[in-house]
Amino acid sequence: MQGNEITFTDLVRLEVRSPVEDLLYALGKSLTENSALRLGRCVLPLRDLYSEDHYWFAAPLPVRMVSPLTLHKSLPGGKTLFLRPDDDAFAAQLIANTAHKLAACRSTADPSVTLRRSCCS
Repeated sequence: MQGNEITFTDLVRLEVRSPVEDLLYALGKSLTENSALRLGRCVLPLRDLYSEDHYWFAAPLPVRMVSPLTLHKSLPGGKTLFLRPDDDAFAAQLIANTAHKLAACRSTADPSVTLRRSCCS
């Protein structure tokens, strides 16, 4: 990188993932019709284009967070209720959010969530 210019000296791999299938379809259609990708004034020829349909994690994935996870519910009158991690509604809301995201990816995975609190001193 020099100034405002990035120079690639070898092949570049671009990987796009999205739960929005229409976005992926539109991008794939555009790339296959043009056989190139335009970045600013540069036209980059495509050497290979393929799609995959798989999930990266087949087993439970432990997630350790540095910052706290916040969940909330919208209340009548435009108010917001933030849920405490030790509240039963917190786990229920987390499972509901996870299930919604999995459904958007057309996944049939079990959206079960196990919460374990840990403290650092």
